[in-house]
Amino acid sequence: MGKIAASLAKMHGQRVYFDVNLFIYVLNNTTPWLDACLPFFDAVQNGDIEGCTGDIGLSELLVKPMQTNDMVGVDLVQSLFDARGYFTLLSHTREMFVLAAHIRGTQKLRMPDAIHTATAIQSGCKFMLTHDAIVARRGQGLEVINMGELLPD
Repeated sequence: MGKIAASLAKMHGQRVYFDVNLFIYVLNNTTPWLDACLPFFDAVQNGDIEGCTGDIGLSELLVKPMQTNDMVGVDLVQSLFDARGYFTLLSHTREMFVLAAHIRGTQKLRMPDAIHTATAIQSGCKFMLTHDAIVARRGQGLEVINMGELLPD
């Protein structure tokens, strides 16, 4: 069983937090990361895992299409999280921001990464997918899977 298949088997039926970089790789068809990300997106679409990200992720994903006035891109990003979309967009709570401050202060993550991590923890996610090696080393009780480690050798 390959690394991706093994990860998907562990995640089956679980809530999985997707860091923004995975959406960027898929939306921009970024190789070789696209090949590592697509099976996880397929698992969300098939209902094998529950995919989610925080509101901050939507904001991060909208920056580039808004900078370039790409309204098709804006609509595409928003459609990932609308009623027809497969991903759950999680609202941030005060408790999440307090935990994010703690994570930022103790783990030295950048604040957006601390917010993502806190949101995943407070929302009951068992897993977090990221390509950020620093976040992957500081999972704070989540099983953080670094996409860079899933590519074939």
